Amino acid sequence: MPHICKVNLLFQEREPLAKPPPSLDDLCKTHPVVGVLHSRTEPEAYDFQAMTEFVDYEFRNGPHGLPYTLTNVFADYLNFSIVRFLRNNRSRYGYGHFSWDTKATTDKMAKLAYVSKMRDAKLSEGTVKKILSPTGFLQRLSSFRESKSPRKIPSGENGSLYESDLELKSMGLLERVEDSNEKPYYQFRELCLRDYLMALFQASECKRKVEAGRDAYHVVSSAMRESMKQLPETSDIWRITFGLLSKDSQTQSCLKDVLRELIEEAKPLPDMTPFDITNLCVEAIYESQNGGEMASLLDDFTLNQTIRYSNQVLEQNRLLYAVSAVGYLVRSSQEVYGVHMSQFGLGANIKMLADPVNDVSDNNLQVLNLSYNPLQSAGVKGLLRFLIKATLLTHLDLTACQIGNLGISLISEFFMCMPLRYLRLTENGIGDAGILRMVPNLKFVVTLEWLDLSENEMTDDSAVTFGDGIQVLRNLRSLDLRHNNIGDLGVTAITKSLALMDQVTHLMLADNKIGERGASKMSDHVWKTKSLRYINLSLNQIPAAGIMGLRKAATSHGSLRISVTERNRANLSDTSLMNLTSNSEAEFIIGGPDDDTNSRRSRSVSRSSPGPLTRPRSMIVSPGPYDQQQTNMGSAPSVDLLVGRSKDFERGNPIKRSWSARSTLRRSFHGLGSSFRRKLVEAV
Repeated sequence: MPHICKVNLLFQEREPLAKPPPSLDDLCKTHPVVGVLHSRTEPEAYDFQAMTEFVDYEFRNGPHGLPYTLTNVFADYLNFSIVRFLRNNRSRYGYGHFSWDTKATTDKMAKLAYVSKMRDAKLSEGTVKKILSPTGFLQRLSSFRESKSPRKIPSGENGSLYESDLELKSMGLLERVEDSNEKPYYQFRELCLRDYLMALFQASECKRKVEAGRDAYHVVSSAMRESMKQLPETSDIWRITFGLLSKDSQTQSCLKDVLRELIEEAKPLPDMTPFDITNLCVEAIYESQNGGEMASLLDDFTLNQTIRYSNQVLEQNRLLYAVSAVGYLVRSSQEVYGVHMSQFGLGANIKMLADPVNDVSDNNLQVLNLSYNPLQSAGVKGLLRFLIKATLLTHLDLTACQIGNLGISLISEFFMCMPLRYLRLTENGIGDAGILRMVPNLKFVVTLEWLDLSENEMTDDSAVTFGDGIQVLRNLRSLDLRHNNIGDLGVTAITKSLALMDQVTHLMLADNKIGERGASKMSDHVWKTKSLRYINLSLNQIPAAGIMGLRKAATSHGSLRISVTERNRANLSDTSLMNLTSNSEAEFIIGGPDDDTNSRRSRSVSRSSPGPLTRPRSMIVSPGPYDQQQTNMGSAPSVDLLVGRSKDFERGNPIKRSWSARSTLRRSFHGLGSSFRRKLVEAV
């Protein structure tokens, strides 16, 4: 078990830095561990001045500045705090060279930390004396020459340096508090160091059990189980505990057993939600830096090997740490299938998925949902370092991420790295410039089956080029262009290209600027697209003559359903539609098998809300039990990108660019019906 190194303190001034180190306020925006410290609201959480000096010290003496895990930062900070305590108490303890045999002292301070956290933060003088006595060999060296033959600390004018000086005996980690209403007591100067010492106590307990030859279940002591029952209050302590266990060769073998016990103890706790358990386990694996082995427990704390953080709220300062932990697990494990972080408060901090903690490395991620996060172009730039190695990514959802023209231009440059099958770019403010930059790169995603560009700013200026460019997407099944500004020229080019494609089944063009001419040209093309089954043209400017042409095309096709909106109420034969309000319109199906008076379906549709007809019934995805729990929270809906995958999938030979037919399916396509999806789940 790692203990603090023997501390030899020589008070001397250090050379100033050529460039001043960053402040704590700046670091909390870029460094995950400093962000965790800032998220703690207790006044005694840490000493702001001491932490500032520690940051200065780390940047002065280390080539890389602060470490990126709680375990390493607090280990260094503990040593620094001891040095700082003696430097600030020169008048009391004198000048010179001090040395502790810190193994015994640290063990006893760790036990005190456990008592302070689990019993009472106010430690009586009797309790401190009982635990700290004896503490080991405390020495003072007057010079370097005496370092090989130390002598015990003398008494005299330097103050009380005997066993009764509990502050010195505790290496400056405790402070005496005088209270007029009760007896004097001792408490930890900084709660963050108390948590680190308690984690050290738990790791020592685990090591003691391992050395005693206990089995996997009994390697967790009763004190550790008591700490588990205090979750989520002890979450950070357990994260550090796993970091300490991984650093000792004797306890590395029990990491999975301890994590399994932690999960079992946390599940029945009322304050631990599925998100809390997943977050704790992911960050514990990050602290251990042993993701390859511990990720085998992924099924114990995730659903379908998918990390689901959608619609959850974390303090802004903790987001960096959470994203860094997810990035590490995705990079180090071959098991992670998907990551859902919809409406998670991400922005430029998304860069922590790859930089600087996790660097650029291959990953096996296949589903990435970042919808409803204000990434903007700055976030996209940080995400690119992660996408460049996402060579198995098939589903990418960037709904309402405000990426704009620059964002889609950057992402499209990396299409060649990803075998995408599902790409959703809804509500991103993408205009003609972004579409024109994206079209030349569509040739790199010939595997694409679902493309959603709805609620953007595409006009005919780019729609014509887009229509010519989608001819390379031979596997395209669904194209969603609702709520754009596409006119007659654009829809003509798009439908002309679709006539050359034999896989497309759904085309969404609701709420555009399609008129009679566009409807007429569409009628000439859609009947040739034999695979087409549904077209949504509601909330456009198509007159009755255009609707009749579409009806003839649907009839000629034989199995095509077209949804349109009739603006002229006088031409409607159904008298039940006469009571519609002024801001609603009649939407109904024409052509194909539903084209008769008795089977005509109509409903009131608002322009601001496209209603359920904007997505065909066969494409609606029913959420699973985990997603239903998140949807009920009242936040933006998260797209369910997963159904399940076979357990016996051969991960040794991943398929990157081509997808051959298999007897079992590993992923789902959202065009599948609900009944087929249920059968797929049962089969898996």
